[in-house]
Amino acid sequence: MHGTVRWERGTLIVDVGRRSAANAAARPEVSLLYPVRTDDDYSLIVDGTAAVRATRDGHRLLVTPTRAVLHRHAPRRDFTATGCDSDCVVVLPASQDHDEGELK
Repeated sequence: MHGTVRWERGTLIVDVGRRSAANAAARPEVSLLYPVRTDDDYSLIVDGTAAVRATRDGHRLLVTPTRAVLHRHAPRRDFTATGCDSDCVVVLPASQDHDEGELK
């Protein structure tokens, strides 16, 4: 499905149709993909848990993110150390060894 997503108080919110709402209700572990805009850009993949809410106009997914990765298919030189042969950057969850307010 394709939809506009907005961020409110730690939750991703997207208005969806009946079928997408039924799928998320049956399988609440979801992934959102923000595709690349240019060949050298990263895509963003956000995994989370969805809750379905009825609205006057249809249905809304409230997605609580659990993991997010910036991903692109550019080979890394040090992929054996990271276990990933693409140029990936984990952005959520943040590393536990970070300074207040800083993500690593």
